[in-house]
Amino acid sequence: MATFIAAAHVAVVLLIFRNSVQIQASDEAVLPMVAEILESQPASFLSLHPELSAAEVAVKLDMPELPAIETTELSLQPPMINPNMRLDVSSYNARAGLPSGVVATVILLLEIGPDGSVMSAEVTRSNAEPNANEAALDYAKATQWMPGRVDGEPRVMQASLTVILGERT
Repeated sequence: MATFIAAAHVAVVLLIFRNSVQIQASDEAVLPMVAEILESQPASFLSLHPELSAAEVAVKLDMPELPAIETTELSLQPPMINPNMRLDVSSYNARAGLPSGVVATVILLLEIGPDGSVMSAEVTRSNAEPNANEAALDYAKATQWMPGRVDGEPRVMQASLTVILGERT
């Protein structure tokens, strides 16, 4: 077992530092294990042996040759709060029931629908009591959003919203 751990560590070092490391092993079993670990990583194996082509490595490692995958860049626009939204926070401050001078910060994870509505909201982090968390959730559900888009098409996406209650408005 110790031999395998040593071989794995040597292989990791070789993968990171490539040809700048020389191996000196006192245990004869380490070198074949290092070779086996390196051969399980064909991209790294290729970088260690630039004289071989990818096809030669695939044959040497008995791997199927896969076709290249075409990639296209997608245009991604995240959801944003509608800048024209007018929402009075004072009623949510009152419902939070915070003592004078106390401020609560509630960070929420929202799911924004393709129409810009808040489909769901959950508290991810808060320094507030349950009443303030509920007020922040209700505030978030009342917000209006511009939906996120992928290649111009509105999609369901997640957004983060920080609600600060107890501040003077």
